[in-house]
Amino acid sequence: MAHKIVIEKGVPLPERITSKEPLGHLPLLDMEVGDSFKIKVSTKEEMAKKVKTLRTRVYRINKKNPDYKFSVVRMLDHIRIYRIETKR
Repeated sequence: MAHKIVIEKGVPLPERITSKEPLGHLPLLDMEVGDSFKIKVSTKEEMAKKVKTLRTRVYRINKKNPDYKFSVVRMLDHIRIYRIETKR
């Protein structure tokens, strides 16, 4: 038996609950090949979240700017982002 879906009116949209700490401006487009910068992290959980966020940011930048390639590398207590050479 199929469940009947009821449309409700006037139910307010809840506020977003997020624990994401914004990374702010990253100087990705200011970098030259061979440049890098680091972002400090204090826990493995923070490392995992920030690596995922950084890789997404790098992917989006690369889609709009195909001449820019980056590598996001996990270190012991920080993440390092390198501008690498574009393969043609």
